[in-house]
This record gives sequence, structure tokens and C-alpha cells, in this order.
Amino acid sequence: MKIKKLIPLVACIMGLSALGGCTNADQKIIFSSLWYSHTNSDSEPIHETLHYDVTFKAAESTSFVNYKLNYKDGRYTTTLVSEGTGENLVYTYTTNLSIVAQYTLGETSIEKTDTVVSEVKFKAVNFGLQPISSQKEIQSHTPKGTHVNTIEDCYQQFHYTVSTTYQNGCAEGKSVVTNLLNENGPDAKEQSFEINQKKYTYLDNEQLLAALRCIRNSTTSAKVNVYSPFVNAVQTVSLGFAADASEEFNLKKDGVDVKDTITYRPVSLQLDEQNPGATQTAWIAKGEDINGVNKYRNVMLYLKAPLAYGLGDLEYTLVSMDYQA
Repeated sequence: MKIKKLIPLVACIMGLSALGGCTNADQKIIFSSLWYSHTNSDSEPIHETLHYDVTFKAAESTSFVNYKLNYKDGRYTTTLVSEGTGENLVYTYTTNLSIVAQYTLGETSIEKTDTVVSEVKFKAVNFGLQPISSQKEIQSHTPKGTHVNTIEDCYQQFHYTVSTTYQNGCAEGKSVVTNLLNENGPDAKEQSFEINQKKYTYLDNEQLLAALRCIRNSTTSAKVNVYSPFVNAVQTVSLGFAADASEEFNLKKDGVDVKDTITYRPVSLQLDEQNPGATQTAWIAKGEDINGVNKYRNVMLYLKAPLAYGLGDLEYTLVSMDYQA
């Protein structure tokens, strides 16, 4: 099952990592619950839903392929819910991406809907956001980086699930990858892996973007370990935080229209390897405590995710944030 070239749709970070900008010998990240409405809060229940528009920006040159690629009707939703308190506090983070891929070869066009749905459960910040389990299902029509003869040759179809569980205090994990397009029925492949947390913090791939929100403003660089079932290995992802910037956003907060200039921290995510591949860039709202209120809760405001073969970028822009009491 060759799935390494899947489009990095947001839930498919596919193994990036982060190194804390601190002097600890083990270089682990010390997280803070910066998604709370008060940055100095020790405990606060959360039930948050974020909605993003997803748009496509084509590369300036795609002469290495003889078809045209476009994406439309992109929507991405994340939900973060806490349950329990103290040592029993558990977060559930779910994501849902849907986008239509449009391929055109000559006078012929075809549209295919891609979806990515994920759920991950993890512990509180004082446990290093230690993951408990995750599930993901991907249906993708991934572009091929070559000249093709028919419209059906423009893409390769994938439909699979990934289920990951952790044992022994997150010292080891087990991942089951199931190919749902296997002609002889679902084909499940189980992979076990060890996790060394002596130097870097370990995160599940599906919680990585959420975890960026818990990194303190004093951190300028970081590394985390993430398991990739696609290469059956724990990989390291480097995080680099650039200087603060500001952008005007038009969005809804709890149903109310908001037009505001928001300060954010740009962060780059890239594999810490000799051939790291494309770099993703996220904008994380900078945690503030104005009159005791963290207005934008360190949400991800924007994400740029390069597509395979340099065909362009998918851009995720926050359009609404909703909180239940």
C-alpha cells in the first residue's frame, strides 16, 4: 500500500516534530493550557468548535504534468472537548475536512470529494499532553506527478483507516492501518513501535496542530517526536517560531461578527531529516491576558499546507469560533 505521497490535507501532517526553546537537557516542551479563556487559569472546562474555509493556490508552474488541478468547496472543522478534572482530565480533539478535487485533461473534467476525519484523546498539560489513542479515516484522490493519458490517470485513489493506541505510560504504541480499497476486502496491517521520551516530547500526529496552541510565547524553536504509520517509524518534527505579526480577520465568535487585527506567532513545521520535504506554516494567535481574558485562546488562525509534487498549496483560514458554556 504505497501511501507516502498522499496530499498533506491538514490532518495528514504525516510526522512532523517540535524542540522547546528552553535550556532543559532533555529538551522537552513544557506546555500550558493556553486554549483557556484566561491564560492564568489552572483548570477550565472547554467545548470549542472552530470552522475554517479551505482554498487552493495553484503553483505558478506545473509544466511537469499535462492536466489541470483545482480544489473547491473546502471546509475544515475542529472540536476540542475536555472531560474530567485533575489526574482524570482527558481532552478529545476531532477534525473533519471535506474538499472537492477537480481534474481537467484537455476538454474533460472530473470532480472527486476528499475527506479526512480524525479523533485523538490525550491527557492534560501537566502530563505533557500525553496521547491515549487516535483514529483517522482518509478518502483521497491524490494527484500524480506525471503526464497522463486519461482523466482517470490524473489521480490515485486511497481509502484507509489508521487506529493507534498507547501502552506502558506511552512508552510503546500499536498502529493498525486498514486499506478499504483492497480488491479482496479490507486489508489490515498492524505495526508496533517503541517511544523514547528521554529527549523530546512525544505527540500523536493527530494532536500536533492543537498542541501548538499550548507552547509558551517564550519558545522560539522546538522539536517533538511523532509516529508515522506510512513509514513505520517515529520521526522528529522541527518547529520554528518567527517574529510576531498581525493581520486583520473577519470572523464570527459565538455567532457575533468580529473584525479585528489579531497578533499571531508564525510557526513552521518540517521533518528533521536530510530530505525533509515541504514546510507547513501555521499562524497561532498570540496568548494575551487583557483584563484577565485570553480573547482568541491561541487558536490556529491560518495554515498553509503544500501539496505533493509542488502543485500548489491548500490554505486554511479561520472563519468562526464557538464555545459552549
